[in-house]
Amino acid sequence: MLNLSKPLHTNIKFFDLFIIVVSAYLALFLRFHNITTNTPNSYHLAILGGTLIAFVCFSAFGLHDLINSASVKKYIPRLLICWSMTAIIFIFCMFLLKTEVILSRVWLLLWIGIGTILSGGFHVTLMLIIKKALANGWGQKNIVIIGAGSIGKLVAEKLLHTAYPKYKIKNFFDRNAKLQKSSIHNINIIPLPENLYAYLKENNIAEVWLAIPLEKMHTLKDTLKLLRFSTATLRLIPDIFELELLNYSISKIDDIPVLNLRTTPMHGRNRLVKSIEDKLLSSIILVCISPVLAGIAILIKLTSKGPVLFKQLRYGVDGESIKIYKFRSMFVHKETDNKVTQASKNDSRITGVGKFLRKTSLDELPQFFNVIQGNMSIVGPRPHAVAHNETYKKLIPQYMHRHIVKPGITGWAQINGFRGETKTLDKMQKRIDYDLHYIENWSLLLDLKIILITVFKGFISKNAR
Repeated sequence: MLNLSKPLHTNIKFFDLFIIVVSAYLALFLRFHNITTNTPNSYHLAILGGTLIAFVCFSAFGLHDLINSASVKKYIPRLLICWSMTAIIFIFCMFLLKTEVILSRVWLLLWIGIGTILSGGFHVTLMLIIKKALANGWGQKNIVIIGAGSIGKLVAEKLLHTAYPKYKIKNFFDRNAKLQKSSIHNINIIPLPENLYAYLKENNIAEVWLAIPLEKMHTLKDTLKLLRFSTATLRLIPDIFELELLNYSISKIDDIPVLNLRTTPMHGRNRLVKSIEDKLLSSIILVCISPVLAGIAILIKLTSKGPVLFKQLRYGVDGESIKIYKFRSMFVHKETDNKVTQASKNDSRITGVGKFLRKTSLDELPQFFNVIQGNMSIVGPRPHAVAHNETYKKLIPQYMHRHIVKPGITGWAQINGFRGETKTLDKMQKRIDYDLHYIENWSLLLDLKIILITVFKGFISKNAR
């Protein structure tokens, strides 16, 4: 990935705004065959509002980040989703405002279509130019790596196996005589020069990467002393690859540099975006499915004794206990203390209605009330029974890491086939791997993708019990 300069990035965003506005007025011209001072103010206001919505969607869906990656294949689907969401949000806002102004539907469709073509054409052209430039080595920096051990080798493999390398490794330096005069991926390992400053200047080295293992950190001070006259960028590769990491990053707290080994992605702006997504979508969904909820409640009452809703303790965010709601799908019975018993195929405890509810995941619909309460999200790792947690957290090292975010009604693991009964430790490990992948790669777009797949694919599952 190439990090475009901030001025260039800013110029691209301004040009996007220009394209969105031009598309709107071009659509206006095509629809009404003229643009005059007689154009109703309602259209000017609609264009202003629609432009803001589109621009926010461009940022939320990371279109500018994809320009950095020069990945046309990934960009096109995201562009289509972005403009579709712009249209949906625009129409929804018009509905909420209950405006008496009637806008031309043909104009709106033309705006979306022209905007998609023009912005897509601009971005794709820009990406192809960047792609060609990267292939010719544009923006590539010369670097040296001090430390030719396992860390240095791993760093080299990562840098060399990218489609468009941003860095060119000129040499490895190492004090170990056994490693000297050998190579890593045909890159020579040589002794540390006595005049390192002169070497860096003569070879146009932009950056020095320090790949020093923890047991040799005492040599770092001497190495930095050799680099005191150099203006090259220095980067320290921390020896943390053997640790259990999750969403790791580097930050500064009260001027103290901190290496965060395990953090939640749900903080700051991300936390606000996730909260708005959950509350807004849950409110809309609950209104839409209220007749279904009422019908299921009546069926449960008519076919078996007991309450309509089943409440069970689960671990929520930070491992705190929460009560989640489900439609009762089993006959009323007492659980055996400290025994982990998952529902299984042909389980005699499941009612006739319960089998259908479980197979279609309709038993989980009341959890939208949990989302409104704030102790669950629509998308996140599925909450397991407390007894399951107590068992598996001792067997799977990173099991409890899934609890640094709120549990969800659906999740990345579920749409990838890990629903219902988990018969083996290996399957549970894979489920946890999917949960951690979601936490590491969370984005609003990923949430929407999971929701859409759940709606169109995930209600019926062969794994549901």
